[in-house]
Amino acid sequence: MPASPRLYRPSLPLCLLLGGLLIASHARADAAESAASAGFLTQPVSGLGDMMAPVPWGCGGAAPATQSILELHWNWHCSFDNTINPALGRFPNDGNRFFGFHRQFLYTFNTYRQSQGLPFVQTWMPFAGATMPLGHAARPDLAPCNNCTTLPNTFRLPSAGGTFNPATTTLEDYGNSLVPWHNGTHVAMAEAGGNPGNNCFLPTSPLHFRDIMCVTTAPRDPMFFRFHNFVNDLQDELLTFQDTDVMVVFDRSGSMTLPNGTGTDTRLNSARAAASLFADLMRDASNNRVGLLSFSTAASPSPELPLTLASSAPAAMTTALAGISAGGATSIGGGLLGAVTALNASSNPHKAILLLTDGVENTAPMIADAVGRTPNQLRDTHVCAVGFGTPGSLDGPRLRDLAERQGGTYRADADPLTLKKYFVECFADIFDTFVGKDPIGTLAAGQQGSAPTVHVASGDGEIVFVSSWDTAVPPGSLRLAVTSPSGTPVNLNAPNVESRFGPTWHIVRVKTPYLLERDGRWTARLTRPMRSFVNGFTPDAFKTPAVGTALYAQQLTQLCADGCAKTLFYEEAKASLIHHSHGNALYPAVINTKKAGVTPVVDRVATPGAFAAALKRGGYDLVVASLLPDSGPQVYDDLLAEWACSGKGPKILLNDVRKEGGEATLRCLGALRTDERGFSAMKGDGSVFSGSVGFAAMPMAGMTMRPDTASFKPTGAAGTGTPGVSPQRGAVIVSRAAVSPNAPATAQRYFIESLASGTARVRPHTWRSPNYTGEALHPAFHIPEPYIPLGGFDRVTARVEVTRPLESQGRLYAGTDVKEGTRREGDPLTLRQTADLRVNPRQAAGAVKTETLSFPLNDLGQDGDTSANDRYWEVALPEKVAEFDGEYTFHAYFTICRGTLCFDREAQQTVVVDAKPDPRASKVQLVQTPNNVAGVANVLYTPLDAAGLPLGPDRQSQLRFTGSKGVEVKEVRSVDAAGTYAITATYDPLNTNPTLTVAPFGRPAEGQEIALR
Repeated sequence: MPASPRLYRPSLPLCLLLGGLLIASHARADAAESAASAGFLTQPVSGLGDMMAPVPWGCGGAAPATQSILELHWNWHCSFDNTINPALGRFPNDGNRFFGFHRQFLYTFNTYRQSQGLPFVQTWMPFAGATMPLGHAARPDLAPCNNCTTLPNTFRLPSAGGTFNPATTTLEDYGNSLVPWHNGTHVAMAEAGGNPGNNCFLPTSPLHFRDIMCVTTAPRDPMFFRFHNFVNDLQDELLTFQDTDVMVVFDRSGSMTLPNGTGTDTRLNSARAAASLFADLMRDASNNRVGLLSFSTAASPSPELPLTLASSAPAAMTTALAGISAGGATSIGGGLLGAVTALNASSNPHKAILLLTDGVENTAPMIADAVGRTPNQLRDTHVCAVGFGTPGSLDGPRLRDLAERQGGTYRADADPLTLKKYFVECFADIFDTFVGKDPIGTLAAGQQGSAPTVHVASGDGEIVFVSSWDTAVPPGSLRLAVTSPSGTPVNLNAPNVESRFGPTWHIVRVKTPYLLERDGRWTARLTRPMRSFVNGFTPDAFKTPAVGTALYAQQLTQLCADGCAKTLFYEEAKASLIHHSHGNALYPAVINTKKAGVTPVVDRVATPGAFAAALKRGGYDLVVASLLPDSGPQVYDDLLAEWACSGKGPKILLNDVRKEGGEATLRCLGALRTDERGFSAMKGDGSVFSGSVGFAAMPMAGMTMRPDTASFKPTGAAGTGTPGVSPQRGAVIVSRAAVSPNAPATAQRYFIESLASGTARVRPHTWRSPNYTGEALHPAFHIPEPYIPLGGFDRVTARVEVTRPLESQGRLYAGTDVKEGTRREGDPLTLRQTADLRVNPRQAAGAVKTETLSFPLNDLGQDGDTSANDRYWEVALPEKVAEFDGEYTFHAYFTICRGTLCFDREAQQTVVVDAKPDPRASKVQLVQTPNNVAGVANVLYTPLDAAGLPLGPDRQSQLRFTGSKGVEVKEVRSVDAAGTYAITATYDPLNTNPTLTVAPFGRPAEGQEIALR
């Protein structure tokens, strides 16, 4: 007999338990869920394949003849848990073993759920009074866990109000110190059902509400896996803060010679750029390392770039990538296994892979060979997978499964700009950063700056802005202009700022506090190098002076992107009714810029003569001049015009609302005077300010005053822009960009991505997989507990934009009449890839028509949300949304508030929807075997969904074949682009009614039975 069942004892540093859970889409443990849980736990361990291996029986008595999964869990605790068996003592690496076993146990259960079409397990966070959504035995649904305690502060990040230092805590120590709280929570969960007593049960006993507190039976409680998914969250988030070694696994198969999604280059060259950008993202001062290993028919025998410290990585990565050429077949598993070998030899605790592929694996080793728990397999290595190509060129379901099994995410697109964006998001996925905002736009040829990207920081240890664009330009020809919450320019040369340029990107990383600033609105714009700004207002004309100061600060930031070592500052201060004691917006901006070190030396002059003398003397990088409206022509006008017209002198910021004087200066700066004056507002194009800015005049008793404003007519000279216009569309601000005849400004698509490192990390959650047409898609996004401050957030609003295809991929392929695959530079292309090339020979992004729909997300337990207040924001979409097979994108936008401070977070996920075979629509033809061979059946099977859409070619992985007794499937082969499959099966000739059932993967009850004779 086995030894007596054991309790989780909160007073001891007990390990844990994990097993099968049965939660999903409803807040009630219904019969189907209970049956699914029982079906999983009673399976023999041998049925798991190589996913989990049992250890010798250690629970006393005779070992079970066939060890079940539930007994596997019990036995693990008997074998390794010294709180169950104190004689065991402490094992080396106990904390890691605790996390690793339960992570794998959870993954195994999710794999079982996937095969049954059930949603994946979500997280449940304990705290005093936390509602337990699922009942068990005598414990009702929604029972409060009154004796639960919240995660202690020692396990929370400082940005969330905790004292945990992830940089100095090992996973081993974290796991060991977490165990007592974990064990106490098990007991508290049992107490939610009543008085649990001190007795436990054997795995074969009837269900009981106290199952959760016993290692013998804990996985039988549906809350077991939800709680352990929470523990898994803690492990995942800790690892992102650890020193990390990441291998970029890079596809160099023949298909990488195909055009990228815009037809401007090959996939190979576009992927090189994305990998170089990734290396540039590494922090200089960190111990993180990055390497590069490519694969085609086989992986490179050694990495093209061995793991290299971040400070040396950018140049080394560029050199390594230059040596890669495309050709050969596709062995994704070979690339993964080669990366594992390199990572196994490394010392950093967190190990990760960024996988880039444009195709479908066709040569061993395969992905399945790399997935597992042996030392030469992936084990707990984090994987972020990026598919670079059209949906038809990629095996999206397989890549998604790989990434999410390894704790990462999958993204796919054919657009090379989006590819770089996805590499940035993989960086955030692997490291301790996450996406704040990531807009994509176009900077027109005549546009000098982009609309602002605003990142609201809340406890962020650093602020990171990443911008990338389509076409390479000389360094600095496009750049980020960043300002702090006070409007102070960020000095790119400051000690706590990293600035890196690539041919098509600029990265700015600001360690906070920066000049004592951290929380608040940080702003970034993509700008061209600026030469001048002419403003049709005075510094005291702003209705709100602080708005004017921010506007001037942005102009100074753009003018002095590389710093202005010496600045000449002249502001006329002659007494006048207009200028007298009104709020001045300009001088504070200059002082802030000086404090930031952007304009470290400012020579301030007070008279027209002194200004003229300084201009004649020269030696300045920037001239800032503000002239009063009643000044008229001045002695300095011709001198200022010389500098303005030379094109090589200092940069100029000029406020000039005079009616006459300085015409030559204005003309050379791109502005001509008009008669429009005294208006009270101007509107911005976003490049300097957004929205409207109000002006006001100082009120004077008995007098009607108008704001001191004037507009200009632009000359139209090259590089001229109008960042601000009056109500009559006159130019209130005229700007000039630096113009190079060798590099004329061109329109550029771009993105600016802000990366956060504080609270409220949003992660996509796969609710169910695979996805099929005619079923409700279910976007879900999760904020892990370590990123939630004590007391939570005051308000969270969220929505998801769903981009869906408006035509069927399978139907497009069916129209090509392709019968066999082709080759590309030695890379065998599947029928599906060949048909995709026929439909879309340029492999253009966006070749399939799409639309984007918006839906609210909620954590209120309604509209498809699984459980209220569980930190998952979800929605069940109408079934009509998944009308067509193809690639769908979920892009979530969160606004999160604590008090008056609100900030944004974003997250994105790619899912694949296949046409779900419908027995009533699918076509079956039994083909006569040659020479009427007995016991052999050949079937042509064309799976179609209820609307007649084909599953399409090369989707065998989405079908499951089950024969009646004696029937064995020998081969399943895709035979044409219409999605017909040739199935060869054998059966006992004496069997008069052999049948074969074909079911979509994950929907075992929806199969089609086919008679084989």
